[in-house]
Amino acid sequence: MASILSTAGVNPGMSFSCCDCGDLITGRQVIDGEYLYIVAANREIPEASVFRCECCQDDWEERRHE
Repeated sequence: MASILSTAGVNPGMSFSCCDCGDLITGRQVIDGEYLYIVAANREIPEASVFRCECCQDDWEERRHE
């Protein structure tokens, strides 16, 4: 199971792209409770980490268990 991005350090002006579908999720959406999964963390530049939206994460987990 991938980790969920916490709101710590996230500001409303940030944007994150889903590595699967390309949808953009804003920092405001994360702050407001939208889940964004960390696929590959970049400890030096957290914004450069690889993320997956909740919908794509659900699809990925279903495919993994088939």
